[in-house]
Amino acid sequence: MAVENSNTWVCVNCNTASMSFAEMKTHLAEVHKLDMAGLQGSKRMKMHMDGKDWFSGVDEWTFGELTLEQSYRIKRTKKTGLGLF
Repeated sequence: MAVENSNTWVCVNCNTASMSFAEMKTHLAEVHKLDMAGLQGSKRMKMHMDGKDWFSGVDEWTFGELTLEQSYRIKRTKKTGLGLF
């Protein structure tokens, strides 16, 4: 089975459909009026799975009262290695 890389975002506060990284940045700026320059928050790993040819996970990002979920699945390559760094 071929692994397709994916990286999607959901705004938990707005219950949005999955967004790309670019769409998420636009959402934060336009809907929540956040200034992306210097934005700081926290990240918590909710789930991580390792496969022979891929790794995937779900991370929760929090910026004050705002919460986002990032879901990703990445094909292993020499560059991504074991996904440890």
